[in-house]
Amino acid sequence: SLLTCGWRGVDHAVGTAFVAGLAARGEEPSGRFRQFRARGLPVSVPGATLVEVSQDAEEYLQAVDAADAVIVLGGLGGTRLVHRHASNVRKPVLPLPGPGGDARAIFDELRGELDRERYLGITRHELEALDQPAAAAVGAVIRLVRQHLDARAIRDGEYLTTQSVVGRDNEAALERLGAELREGMMAFVGAGTSIPGGYPDWRTLVERMQQSLPDQVSRAMAYVSREEDLLMRAEQYRQLMGEDEFSRFVREQFGPERGTCRELHRDLVRLPFTHVLTTNYDNLLECAHAAAFPGELPTTVDWQNAADIEAFLRAARRRGQPRRYVHLHGVYNDPASIVLTEGDYQRRYHESTAGEALLSVLFTAYPFLFVGFSFSDMDMMGVFRGTMARLRLRGALHFGIVALDPRKHDPTLVRQRLRRKYKIEPVFYLETPDHAGLHALLQRLAA
Repeated sequence: SLLTCGWRGVDHAVGTAFVAGLAARGEEPSGRFRQFRARGLPVSVPGATLVEVSQDAEEYLQAVDAADAVIVLGGLGGTRLVHRHASNVRKPVLPLPGPGGDARAIFDELRGELDRERYLGITRHELEALDQPAAAAVGAVIRLVRQHLDARAIRDGEYLTTQSVVGRDNEAALERLGAELREGMMAFVGAGTSIPGGYPDWRTLVERMQQSLPDQVSRAMAYVSREEDLLMRAEQYRQLMGEDEFSRFVREQFGPERGTCRELHRDLVRLPFTHVLTTNYDNLLECAHAAAFPGELPTTVDWQNAADIEAFLRAARRRGQPRRYVHLHGVYNDPASIVLTEGDYQRRYHESTAGEALLSVLFTAYPFLFVGFSFSDMDMMGVFRGTMARLRLRGALHFGIVALDPRKHDPTLVRQRLRRKYKIEPVFYLETPDHAGLHALLQRLAA
């Protein structure tokens, strides 16, 4: 919708063009266009809805109060008053500086310092896009208004329920994901899906490794606990434990008696994935498959077994093949295969190029849905990012269901980062301790 005052000049020109644009689409302007005028004055553009105010000065004050964002163009003094009032009531002002005047001065001020709380969802770099020729500047200002409205809706709680998703772009991404699933996708499943089943997250697992050490050893190695690199901590603890104790520890932490297959897992495997890759050590996905498809035994693939991999790659090329569950980082009942420490990652992805090459083939040839996966896993994402960079794609090839805390992360920036660095289109859900939003999204996809 458009709100203006009744000043001759920019207000009149923009209002007239807005009404003409609506008329061309057969839309009635009265519900989309309001003009604020002093009592006794008519609208200056036929078709606008009149909003009467007590005096001239109230026109811009009440228009700004009613607006979500304020766009300024030109101006010779009065526009500065609009900007000042918008600042006082915490409304973002988006100046189009091309024609000069007050709008240019306001733009230059904002380039120096941008209030991120007031300009929620908009960065200073993105604001630079307003300083372009008219057509490009108009497209940029519309895009920034939409970004701001999405971010504000998230902040104010309009989307903060476990039954809904985050932002207008999110609904569109969810629809595209549903269509892609029907065409055929693989899944890449991470630890975020095992945590609801009772298995530890990465940090908890490393802390349990420390706790399993004898007291005197644990005290002597207290400095290791201050190491921020969890892979390096795990490396030290594994060496201190010894291989026999490490094997017992892995079986204890990830055996079937430790976890519980829940409806979340059954709903996940019911989605029409062709095959599933996972970095998880447990067998929750296979248990869920057996429960969701009675009489159909799941097939587990050992990523280190050449015959298993050959059979999987053959199956991946043909539709209608039984689904394989490929454990990239090993399985709990074969602790020697587990990829858990810095040394394990080095051997799997750096000392030998075979693992990276196979993943590159899969990431290039097939669309994936990432679920429960941490995009902070630099070793795994390094493989993925390098592959995507070599493809030189402009758009996203894959999808990811991603937990988001909008108090910590701007959804627009997160979306841009995942699309640009990893070619992943995110579908967000609200981050909560129980990750209930993940299950809600899976249910929507299955409906």
